[in-house]
Amino acid sequence: TPIIPKTTNFALMPPDPAPVFEPVIGNPAPPPARIVELYTCGVCTDEIVKGEYVQHLLHCASGTNIANLVNLAFQLQSKIRKMENSIRNYFGILYVDDPVELPLGKCYHCKHRYSHKGWKNCFEMRRADYMMAIFEKTDYDYLEIVKRYQANFKKAKIMMLWLKQKRELEEKKNGLRIYGVDPSNRESLKQLPDSILKPLRQLKAKHTRNLRTFRAKLGVETERLLEFYKNKRQAEKTTFITVLLAVDTMNPRQTPLQFVNVA
Repeated sequence: TPIIPKTTNFALMPPDPAPVFEPVIGNPAPPPARIVELYTCGVCTDEIVKGEYVQHLLHCASGTNIANLVNLAFQLQSKIRKMENSIRNYFGILYVDDPVELPLGKCYHCKHRYSHKGWKNCFEMRRADYMMAIFEKTDYDYLEIVKRYQANFKKAKIMMLWLKQKRELEEKKNGLRIYGVDPSNRESLKQLPDSILKPLRQLKAKHTRNLRTFRAKLGVETERLLEFYKNKRQAEKTTFITVLLAVDTMNPRQTPLQFVNVA
């Protein structure tokens, strides 16, 4: 199977679509290309396969918690995709009128966890109404996880740039050893003429500007990506509710909604 590398710089990835199997007529087509997700290391700029990225950062960014931040972000990313797939699964269940799976027996509509008590009997609800209840019950948690996911990647990216610039500055300082000074000793550096120290000061100022600009850029990207996730979820909500309303109208339920508890 050919492998197509896909480079991403912490972009929020939508969940992979579920595979669709169709009957083959005539000669079978070649298998689809397998996409390998690559991440660009913000410290050394190498491109690393996602599955090896955290391990790479443990060495490349040793002495920091960058690897932990990225690892947590990946866990949150998986949780986002799981929630998105779950909401689509509920749509399919309601569409074909199968029993609704309740995690730990907790109803998405009723206030009381196990008793199915609410202002309206959930067993008599239309498919579309219960789908709306699922969205309303999970919207807040979904967006909070998206925000945490973005926050961890944002912090990791800033720390990567900081570490990269820190190492660049240390390398520049080490070059001053030829003048017989200790780069780690500030008083020792003061003995050097201003003409030698000026490039060092200019580099520090450049690094400060870079970090400031980078933070602002990430802030804009974070807002844009959060809006993307909101719009995507709203689009699914509108589509699912519209379809289920049509089903409720053309094929009204004759029996109460059925529920099954799952772990």
